[in-house]
Amino acid sequence: MKKRIGLMALAAVALTLLLSTTVWAYDGEQAGSPGVHEPGTGMTGDPTTAPGTHDPEHMFGDAAGHWYEGYAENMAQHGFMNGYTNGEFGGQDPLTRAQFAAVLGRMLGVAPEMGAPFGDTVGHWAEGHIGAMEKLGIIHGHEDGTYGPEEPITRAQMATMMDRALEHLGRGLTDEERAALMAQVGQHLDDVAGHWAEGQIAHMYERGITMGDDAGHFRPDEHTNRAQASAMLWRFFEGELQ
Repeated sequence: MKKRIGLMALAAVALTLLLSTTVWAYDGEQAGSPGVHEPGTGMTGDPTTAPGTHDPEHMFGDAAGHWYEGYAENMAQHGFMNGYTNGEFGGQDPLTRAQFAAVLGRMLGVAPEMGAPFGDTVGHWAEGHIGAMEKLGIIHGHEDGTYGPEEPITRAQMATMMDRALEHLGRGLTDEERAALMAQVGQHLDDVAGHWAEGQIAHMYERGITMGDDAGHFRPDEHTNRAQASAMLWRFFEGELQ
């Protein structure tokens, strides 16, 4: 009898060790999978297109209860911008210029097209998205001929690309309309006057797409995180593309 109890105890210990090892390996694999692999490239691809979640009540567990949860879920449900392979959205992570080109292209229904005139996008997972958006005049490169696909995008750059997208759709502004908006936006945002993107920011502010903080700051040169981007892009889609 004692021998039987001893064997049962050993079996229980072995089962416990097996289960704990399995859980550790699963969590470690997920935590180390921040993106997906683009088919045929073997390169780490766009982490905004890797759906997956382990929370039955929320699409993204780390967004649950946060101000941007609804925006993130709307973007994901429409196939524009999803999360990481570990089921998280990563709201505080920066959004890159390549990711923004891809997301905005999907929202506009623009098919990827190779041939972007930027030396630093050749072979990049977003080369086709960047090429198509550049041909439409929606995205531009830097003065040195590069695009900077892995650079975090700024709030001013986002506003500018969305402004150009409206021009592409035939809903751009005349010089007089833009000047009038620039005169008005200064009453609400005190840090955009004289900025190179003042006119574009004013247009997006007037459309209700971009907003400032309670202190009246837009912070045009700050990097945009994924939470902020999901909000601005969803407002753009809801107000201009539906």
